[in-house]
Amino acid sequence: MRLYRMGIKIIRRLDQFGGEGMCELLLQVDEEYMDAYRKETGEKDFDQESFNQWMTKQMEQLVEGEEWKLED
Repeated sequence: MRLYRMGIKIIRRLDQFGGEGMCELLLQVDEEYMDAYRKETGEKDFDQESFNQWMTKQMEQLVEGEEWKLED
């Protein structure tokens, strides 16, 4: 699995989701990131469950200490 630079923008955060330490995020991803998802999964259209699984795998494979940049 290849790691991609995440072109992700947090649109909204809901803190009262799923208990302590959990939150729900509404994300906007760039077209390059969506193209990577489609290429790796073979999905032609967007599938929320498939995307969630793919994105979770991407995040799990990030190397600790990797630089993260939060943009406002």
